[in-house]
Amino acid sequence: MRSRVLSAITAVVCIVALGGLSAPASAATVWSDDRGDAVTSTLPIDDTVTLTDAAVEENEPTACHTTAMSVWTSVTITAPTRVLLAIQDLYWYGPVAGLFPHGSNSATTCVGTMIGDSSAVTLEPGTYDLMVGSLGSFPGDSVHVTLGEILPPANDDVANATALTLPASGIDFDLRAATVQTGESTPCSTSAQGSVWYSFVAPPSGVVTVTSGVVMMTGFSFFTGSSLSSLGYTGKCGNGTFTAGLTPGGHYLLQIAADPGYTQNAVFDIHEAPALTVQIQFSPVQPAAGQEVGVYPMFDGGEGSPVVSCSVDFGDRSPVQTATSCGMIGWSHTFAKDGTYRVTVRGTASDGRRASSTVPLTVVTHDVSVVSIDVPRSVRMGKSIKVRVQVGPTKYLEPVVVNLVMVSESGNVDVGSQTLTLPADRKSRWLTFWWTPTSAGKVTLSAAISITDWNEQDAVPGNNTVTSPTITVKR
Repeated sequence: MRSRVLSAITAVVCIVALGGLSAPASAATVWSDDRGDAVTSTLPIDDTVTLTDAAVEENEPTACHTTAMSVWTSVTITAPTRVLLAIQDLYWYGPVAGLFPHGSNSATTCVGTMIGDSSAVTLEPGTYDLMVGSLGSFPGDSVHVTLGEILPPANDDVANATALTLPASGIDFDLRAATVQTGESTPCSTSAQGSVWYSFVAPPSGVVTVTSGVVMMTGFSFFTGSSLSSLGYTGKCGNGTFTAGLTPGGHYLLQIAADPGYTQNAVFDIHEAPALTVQIQFSPVQPAAGQEVGVYPMFDGGEGSPVVSCSVDFGDRSPVQTATSCGMIGWSHTFAKDGTYRVTVRGTASDGRRASSTVPLTVVTHDVSVVSIDVPRSVRMGKSIKVRVQVGPTKYLEPVVVNLVMVSESGNVDVGSQTLTLPADRKSRWLTFWWTPTSAGKVTLSAAISITDWNEQDAVPGNNTVTSPTITVKR
């Protein structure tokens, strides 16, 4: 059995945020390879331990994980004391540390791989054995360990709430030494063992957004009042990123509380939530009468507040459609006739913010057609023949192309093409083509019309092509 004395490093890096140590720095900490040889040290302990020559004795207790190397020291507590145990592995993966009541193999607290690198616990008077070890055996493996008393944060009680001016960003909070006052309510963390408090004035809109990376068992709750006896819970709480609707200009208290095992130090932001907005998209962007059109609202109000009710008014006196889940909502509708309709979408977020947008949607039924082909039923090969193609009336100005093709058993041959703009005069018109057949036989002529503007879709494509009766081409 052997004992090693290592010089302690007088530092408080792990506990400065909590008010520092309650006693001056201790002398060098003595570490023993065997628990039975543990020498009593004084708090605070702040030391780097090299585990190269350490071993694990038979039946040695484990601090949440089985260790391959370990060393021990001992501390005596004379009054109930809140302490913070923290470790940092300087070279290898897998440090562990545990604090055991003297004579017991059940750890009061432990830290290490997959547990967290620090833990706060209240120790009753008595002697405790501190074990520091590693999951693996690596030459030169070193672990930095600190153990010292920590004091509750300054804003531990309601009466000492830290005043915030919104927007407030990067606010550090530490619950590791925090307590819960007798009679204090923790509605968003019902088993909380610690809380801290902040006060602020609600912004003009009354809606605030809280952002924090903490999502596990840590709750942010809003209260009215100025003392523990006058607290009034607003019914608003959450974690991670969320919004809360409050009274504009009202004075509020924000409580951050955590359940046992989740007391931690972290950072949060609180600011006025942006206005809720909504944009509307249509598909297609210019539908025809009788064609189904999709209406897709996109709500934006920042993170943390879903839109819980929304509606659409299509502007054509049809019933308003509503929904209660509006994150990926889409409605479909068919307009009976052409015209410009004012489509209105409204939405309400869970925090009470509202958004509304009205966008005009133009319904245009584009329709171009070929009515007939005027051509002789019998023609002579090599003779130029006049062919007339009748195109139908149009309701709107339509840029089109009309193609005439000869169809025979040997294949298709282009006869001609005309590009023009049809006026919106609701009159049909004749187009003239010239065709010179080059071989005898039976053929037909096919005329097809199409709209050249890719933004416009023909609502009735079935009337775009007409084929002539069979034509006999003679020698």
